[in-house]
Amino acid sequence: PCRNSDSTLMVQTLFGLTVVDRIILPAFGSMPVRDVTQIHVLLFLNEQAEKYTSKHVDKIFNLLNGIFRLGVASHQCIINPCDNLEKPQGATERVRREATSLERELYLGHLIWLDMVILCGLRPGETANIRFCDIGEGWMYVDGTKNKNAKRYVPLPKWLHDRILDQPHTFDSEFVCQMRDNKRSRQWIRLKSELQLPDSDLEPYCFRHSYVTDLENCPGLSQAAIKKTVGHSLEGVTDRYTHSRKETCIQMLPHLEEYWRTQGIFSEISVTFVTETAENGGKRRKMIKRKQA
Repeated sequence: PCRNSDSTLMVQTLFGLTVVDRIILPAFGSMPVRDVTQIHVLLFLNEQAEKYTSKHVDKIFNLLNGIFRLGVASHQCIINPCDNLEKPQGATERVRREATSLERELYLGHLIWLDMVILCGLRPGETANIRFCDIGEGWMYVDGTKNKNAKRYVPLPKWLHDRILDQPHTFDSEFVCQMRDNKRSRQWIRLKSELQLPDSDLEPYCFRHSYVTDLENCPGLSQAAIKKTVGHSLEGVTDRYTHSRKETCIQMLPHLEEYWRTQGIFSEISVTFVTETAENGGKRRKMIKRKQA
């Protein structure tokens, strides 16, 4: 796992490339492949197991094993330090709850990336990759990387479509709200403080759980369409013959909006845009969220 000299090994998967850059290289990047021992790998995996789930540890181990197998095949190292290595058990996976209707209404309309989680079911990290060209009337394209179904189209409610496209001058790039995880975390903590809500186990991912639950309760939506829309991996024949399509997510939007209407979700929220004059004399758009009478 080194990008220097002739010891460079390339892993041809999106997950692999991301993990190599973020996790593996910081731990092993300065070491030649031939110098990495089982002790190094075991200590590294133990650190991962303290912070992440067993599923994550398995992915890391399989990726490392593949790297060292390539190293042995290309004579960069003599042995594979992952051979006969007993993997540590990861932390217990957290079970997230879904957000309540009241929580969704309270948090809606403050942060664009959070609105995309609440109303489009995106993973929080996926919001950073949304570009203005990925958005159309009734649909949004998600360039996800978590699994093979993460690249997909999702239904886009009109007011969120308008909220995003009505303020492109707010951003300096082609991306709607590109930011790192730690910045999103700071914004989330600040928002909870501003709303002065009591401490709870609510986190941004809970809104995605609510979205998936909404789709599951919408009449007329197939399981295949739902799983493709939320970017979950599927197994079996359905997975091989169904794909994420823009037309499907547009057809899904009326079902979702009708479910929200009949259940009273977001029904009391009215969103409008007003133009304000900034201190520098420029114009900016501001979203106003009101309770309907």
